Amino acid sequence: MRKIVNGLLVVFIVLFVISGAIALPLFFRSFYYAHIDLLDIPEKTGYTEEEAREAFDEMMDYCMGKSDEFGTGKLAWSEEGKSHFDDCKKLFNLDKILLVISAIGIGVCAAVGAGGRALSSKRETAQATRKAGSAGGRPGFFAGIIMLVGGAVLGALGAKDFDAFFVKFHHTFFPGKENWLFDPATDGIIKILPEEFFRNCAILIVSVIVLVSVALIVVDVLKRRRGSAHE
Repeated sequence: MRKIVNGLLVVFIVLFVISGAIALPLFFRSFYYAHIDLLDIPEKTGYTEEEAREAFDEMMDYCMGKSDEFGTGKLAWSEEGKSHFDDCKKLFNLDKILLVISAIGIGVCAAVGAGGRALSSKRETAQATRKAGSAGGRPGFFAGIIMLVGGAVLGALGAKDFDAFFVKFHHTFFPGKENWLFDPATDGIIKILPEEFFRNCAILIVSVIVLVSVALIVVDVLKRRRGSAHE
């Protein structure tokens, strides 16, 4: 039973950290706002900062389910362009669902684990902890290792050729579709969403995943050392 709970906990931790990292640039719009000046968007596009913010906010309100009507402020948009944001909306909803489910899963697994420990004596618990460590326990540690390796691979691929990575990403998550290839003449939103912004979103997401992974591994190692010192 403990192995099953630990295995599920690894899965839920991985899902929670990844979906949470992805949610950061979605929920915190100040991340985009900072890029308006950082990437000189007004100078490069001719749109004011207020127009860029309004377009971004209306688009994100729709994609995040806060509005039923799609819009990009004063910027032009096409039905083809809107269809891509319909696809994005589905992915954003999936990310939110995974974030909630994984959080609940972590709570349930923790509660089950705590209940199991409460039924054991201190000696039995210590023995069970040692066995768990050698038999696939330590979910935080293994979740951290999995995410650290995955984050390192994705980071290396993105750093090597982000253009190719960007294209591969869209082919993977929007299979058989080309509505993500915007025409600036008909969909002005693409002018205020340069590739550099998406690159920085990817850097943020991977960085958070790597940092949390390292933290999980370090905490587990320190906890085990502390436990060994008290034996």
